[in-house]
Amino acid sequence: MKHFVVVFAIFFLLVEPGSGSGNGNGSRNRSQNRNWWQEAIFYQIWPASFRDTNADGIGDLAGIALQMPYFRKLGINGLWLTPIFQSPSYHGYDASDFLEIDRRYGSQQDFIHLLEAAHTNQIRIIVDLVINHVSNRHEWFRRAQKLEMPFSNYFVWKSEVDLEGSSWGKPWLSPTASTWRDVWHFDKARLEEHRRQFPAWEDRDRPVYYYAVFSPTQPDLNFDEPLLVDEILKIARYWLELGVDGFRLDGARYLHEEVQENLIIQADSKKTIEFWLGFGRFLKKVKPDAFLIGEIWHTNETISKYYPNGQQGLDAAFNFTFSNEIIFALTSNLIDEDKGGVYASLRRKHTLGDALVADFESKPGQIPSNFYSPFLSNHDQLRVSNQLGGKPGLLKSVASMLFTLPGTPFLYYGEEIGMDQPSVADPKDFYDDLFKRAPLFWNEGLNAGFGDGQLLWVDDAKWFPWRPNHQPWWNAFYEKTTVLRPDFSIARQLTDSASLLSHYRRLIALRKQRPELRASECASLSFLPGNGVVAAYRRVDGQDNESFVVINPTEAVKTIRLPEPGRYQDLISEQPIATQMDGSIEVGAFQSMILSKFRR
Repeated sequence: MKHFVVVFAIFFLLVEPGSGSGNGNGSRNRSQNRNWWQEAIFYQIWPASFRDTNADGIGDLAGIALQMPYFRKLGINGLWLTPIFQSPSYHGYDASDFLEIDRRYGSQQDFIHLLEAAHTNQIRIIVDLVINHVSNRHEWFRRAQKLEMPFSNYFVWKSEVDLEGSSWGKPWLSPTASTWRDVWHFDKARLEEHRRQFPAWEDRDRPVYYYAVFSPTQPDLNFDEPLLVDEILKIARYWLELGVDGFRLDGARYLHEEVQENLIIQADSKKTIEFWLGFGRFLKKVKPDAFLIGEIWHTNETISKYYPNGQQGLDAAFNFTFSNEIIFALTSNLIDEDKGGVYASLRRKHTLGDALVADFESKPGQIPSNFYSPFLSNHDQLRVSNQLGGKPGLLKSVASMLFTLPGTPFLYYGEEIGMDQPSVADPKDFYDDLFKRAPLFWNEGLNAGFGDGQLLWVDDAKWFPWRPNHQPWWNAFYEKTTVLRPDFSIARQLTDSASLLSHYRRLIALRKQRPELRASECASLSFLPGNGVVAAYRRVDGQDNESFVVINPTEAVKTIRLPEPGRYQDLISEQPIATQMDGSIEVGAFQSMILSKFRR
């Protein structure tokens, strides 16, 4: 009991929003100035697919460090690395050791070198922290199977009797699509250990079913156990003190399960939200400028629960509504209705402008706009190029929105060159996460410049035991891409001023130059009325900086009306624009403009 009091007295220690001056690494007073992540543009990296430096077919930390010149050219100043801790799986979202770098990616010294290289180039690094669950190969679970304390309490166990007739299931599926058998898993090893240690117990009373909401190989952790919470805080503290700038918090909705009056709450429980409030406060004491962003894969209404009553445990949460609404507005062919079923009520037949308004209005006004971080796609979603049919004009249109709206923007590696994923004969495979995480196209060399390995990890069957007869596919995908798309690589697009990559570079540079494009107050964004399919909005900051963003996602020339006639400059094309007497201007097919008025 004494330990319980000490841990939670520290964990829930209140931290004033303006406390702390940072670590001398560019931190700002939180109550007076913007935090560094509000000025950041993040680039998400799947480490295995970014750059391979040792010819083993797997991208590594050294490969990321090697590309600092590219990050400078692109203009990003933040990196998000998907899991790099020791794990038995190809994806790493089930750690077997939180304090070790996975050997596939290099050593801890390689990671320290990467941190140093990034910080030298004014680039921050956040890493995926997956604490809802661990691998069933983690020492904690192995010892829990042997009934060792306190490890047995690190997980959630029940007997078979407790489960019959329950309404447990995967919380992101409908009650009819999932049962308790999807989340409660029988552990034969633990049953045998129970029988050995306690032979008099009835089998039906032995707690040998463990809770695992994602997979039987990923047992959920029990956050009602204070010693487990203590371990998690030590892990987070360790990486922050090593130099990490923050964490992307995977599966943030699912930490605590609660049962209230026979109602089973498996997501967004009160205890879950309270945990993140305490977690954030604790880590701000360790490193005041640490950035915490949550994966709360749901609507903005749900995301807003993680900013309760003006309290802020997380600094931001990904804006899944933006991603889904915007892309669905641009195409009627959005796939994967089952996985995205939560958005069924949002998917209306509306224009791009309507989608932006719908996203904006779904955010409670008392929560800062920058709490919601916009993105187009990530490692769990079909690449945005596939969703938009690979159309360069549409890809430029959505990029223009990404960098001109409030919130810290995130782009997925390869998104800046319109990288897609292979089309496959079997519809089931179209959803396979493997194809969303392919090696990056750098140039026209061997393996598109990814590395010199003979067998790339995506073709190596040992990583995919659940896929019967896994066959190599990457080379065929690469060759087909080179035929269909002359501008397929980073090297080619860097030399083409009209390329998608050049468009990204211009937008990123403008966002960094123009304070109104980074402004986060609700009043900093307003929509221009009556412009139909064209997205048009005003961006302004408190220093009287103003721009109008106009995006035409169609093949037809459109006319829109600005609130004030006059002479403007399009900051993207650097061309002058003069309105008609009524303030109207023509917007070309798939044209994006950021208009700043000429001042005398």
